[in-house]
Amino acid sequence: MSIIKAEIIPGSNVILEPLSIKRTWMDSVSNAHAYHCFPVSLANGLGWGISFPEDISFIWDGIDTDREEGHIKILSGNNYINENRRSATLSLNTNIRFTTDENITMLTMPVPNLFIDGIIPYTTLMSTSFYPNMLPAAIKITKSNSVITIPAKTPVIAIVPISIAQINATELELHDFVTTQEERNKNKSYGEVSQKLNQTGEWTHFYRDATDETKTKIGKHEIKAFRLKTTDKRKWYNYTMRIATNIHSNDRFSITPSGFFGSSVENIVELENFMTDEELYKISTFAKTITEWDYTETRYNEDGTVIYDSEYWKDRVATSNTIHKQNPEIYPIIESMVSRLKIVVDDFFKVDAWATNPAIVRWLPEQYQHPHADKELHEGENAGKPNDFPYYDLASLFYLNDDYEGGELYFPKQEIRFKPKAGAAYFFPGDMNYIHGVSKIEKGIRYTCPFFWTIKSHKGKNV
Repeated sequence: MSIIKAEIIPGSNVILEPLSIKRTWMDSVSNAHAYHCFPVSLANGLGWGISFPEDISFIWDGIDTDREEGHIKILSGNNYINENRRSATLSLNTNIRFTTDENITMLTMPVPNLFIDGIIPYTTLMSTSFYPNMLPAAIKITKSNSVITIPAKTPVIAIVPISIAQINATELELHDFVTTQEERNKNKSYGEVSQKLNQTGEWTHFYRDATDETKTKIGKHEIKAFRLKTTDKRKWYNYTMRIATNIHSNDRFSITPSGFFGSSVENIVELENFMTDEELYKISTFAKTITEWDYTETRYNEDGTVIYDSEYWKDRVATSNTIHKQNPEIYPIIESMVSRLKIVVDDFFKVDAWATNPAIVRWLPEQYQHPHADKELHEGENAGKPNDFPYYDLASLFYLNDDYEGGELYFPKQEIRFKPKAGAAYFFPGDMNYIHGVSKIEKGIRYTCPFFWTIKSHKGKNV
């Protein structure tokens, strides 16, 4: 595995993270059908994206010249752009210095299939093994006399490490295309079956699944989704992230299929008083003072079924970055608790599990949650199909308070129902054998700290 060092100027708040497959224009297509185009969805996750914490807005007067400056007016985001360029060009202050081996070159390019009206990022190649400065990046303005806005937290450029030497060592051979009658018949059958399926509103997914029209395997993709890893070793951030990201909802990267853990009630584990008194006091006190909550767009599966409802979670979830932003002392405490819990989880299920980033969630009066599975859908004809988080093999929660009424955790299949204890940790499988819900909050506010585990290896065929 190659290691690339990315040094970010402290306090710049520049965001460097693996690109998501999500695109706003694809979300707006009826029933999210655009995500069925596997080559497009796969390409969306190519590389890391650089984005900025605030809107960047500007206006260009339409004069494209390399002789004078002053034709671009910055309206917002001054800290992240530099207008002292000519030819209708703006420089981006990435605030990031990359260091790579000599055999790695950093490709900066437009974010795949993400379109921002009025700009096109330049494509460049940088030898970052010796380049001592911040990564240069720039955008070309293509629309004049109109306010152009790059929305906050929207990736502006993609960063892709490549080997030019490997490309140079590749030879492309040109041959005459010759086909046989058997191949022509096969292609005709493929087209006819595809057309019939499309006319019924179904998607073939032949290419995605690497099959022919009879669903017989004909090959294998090199990968079916990017799983880019980011480890944060900044002292001011002071914790390590092991993130399972960019997993397409149609691709199950879990190595533990539905039902792997059976359905025993013994797999629902409570660790009473897992948190120390100091940990519980600091985190619960902080939770009650959170003023900024995250927003994630509604997500759908291939059938158009909602698998993440943004309205339901609105103003209720504070993710790791938000927690750190509001109080840098808190997240390292949570991370330490996760590390302690990993020892228990690994030993109990005989696995090696990686944690997702914990969050803090608040539950207000009258709120509740219907029974659900964490990694897959569980009702009707969609039962067993992956939701947007198929790698949520195990679920965990730290409970930050119990001074509320209602809000019981219940598991219908195991026929158990209880009110979690403040300071306790809980974990259980994420498949539909362990559907669980939360009863209505009758009084007070309930605070939890949920996160999930992706199992990387296990002992035996079953546990």
